[in-house]
Amino acid sequence: MPAGLARRGPQRPAVQVAALELFHSFALIHDDLMDDSDTRRDPLALHRLLTDRHCDSYRPDAAASRFGAAAAC
Repeated sequence: MPAGLARRGPQRPAVQVAALELFHSFALIHDDLMDDSDTRRDPLALHRLLTDRHCDSYRPDAAASRFGAAAAC
């Protein structure tokens, strides 16, 4: 670990780990979008979940899938 990180206190590594976890989550969402995957380890992928919610709240149409993809980004 670089010396500058150790001098910033105990909270700094927790913030860095949280940022890394957030980045990883976004990478998985992006992967599902690029692969056009329907699921992520059994539950619906985020863009498919948002598409389904859009269809439930509004009328199902071609815009629903674009909404799901745009909202996931």
